[in-house]
Amino acid sequence: MPVNDFTKFTVMENFTKKFCFMVKKLVSDGLFGSTTTWEDGMEFLAIERHDQTIEAQQAEQQGTASTYSLYVDKGIKLAPFDCIKRLEDGQTYEVTTASSDRISPAESGMNLAVVQCKKVVLS
Repeated sequence: MPVNDFTKFTVMENFTKKFCFMVKKLVSDGLFGSTTTWEDGMEFLAIERHDQTIEAQQAEQQGTASTYSLYVDKGIKLAPFDCIKRLEDGQTYEVTTASSDRISPAESGMNLAVVQCKKVVLS
């Protein structure tokens, strides 16, 4: 049974946040080396959900990772090791799964893909 339009639009309008791809650039330091910089790339909308499973909470307490699920339009192609940024506060994430791995069924009418990601500090 498809999701009705009210539910679909309520979820998408009330919980979406703006993100952008982070593009890695190598800039010459003038001394035969280079410096890594990151620039904002294409923007997209996503619904973010912090993983609250027992395993995720234990991993977070041990300092290994905070894991998140991002729900994005199927047209947004995310792959492992892609770096993205939440625009409202600049928090950066590394994608750990491909958007093509988990796609909503066509019958749902949601047109969403789900990726896992973790917080990172880009340098």
